[in-house]
Amino acid sequence: MSRWRYGVLALVFWFVAGPALAGPNAGGTLVVHELGLNASCEINPDPASCSQIDVEASLTPGLCWFNAWKVFAAFPDDAAPRLKGVAMGADFGPAVVIAYAEVPDPGSDFVVMENGWPYASGGTVGISFGTTQTSQFVPCYLFAGYAYYVDRFAVVPHPAHPRGFFDDSEPPVEDYIAGFGWLGFGQPGYAPCPSPEAAPDAGDAPQVEQSWGKIKAGYR
Repeated sequence: MSRWRYGVLALVFWFVAGPALAGPNAGGTLVVHELGLNASCEINPDPASCSQIDVEASLTPGLCWFNAWKVFAAFPDDAAPRLKGVAMGADFGPAVVIAYAEVPDPGSDFVVMENGWPYASGGTVGISFGTTQTSQFVPCYLFAGYAYYVDRFAVVPHPAHPRGFFDDSEPPVEDYIAGFGWLGFGQPGYAPCPSPEAAPDAGDAPQVEQSWGKIKAGYR
């Protein structure tokens, strides 16, 4: 089976999954980290934990005009996540310009983009990782861009899949994302680092608002 077809099948499970109890990704959050650029215009290393998140980007043009930032899934220290997929959206103001964006492993991660993701505010994405992620701090998306004046870049719930975190079982267990962060340009941002108390009641899985066939049709 081709990698593309495998990714499609993995995403099909997302859109047909029924009600589920809390799974291994409960209590996790999404945070946005400014990676910074060194004197050679190279991206600095990823942080090792949510406590190292930098939520404010400079507006001052220097040797490198661009900023670089990543979205991470962060889980409590005592969690044992099994993250196979993420669904999320982005909200940012007119001052923010996205010049480049990609998943951590473009060769194996499968992506469904809608509504102008990643270049338009209001865009959404579904990511199926090639390998199930089991660490407490998981990179989900890399961005490069800048802002003309004070603004912010925020991750937000996917309108059709507000739970947002999916494990590797079949059908997948969906867990609510317990918090969403943002990166401030020229102003403070916000990083909702997770804790065991942050996990909301799982409740019933939301009704799917779009069919998988309709979503696939836009990518043929």
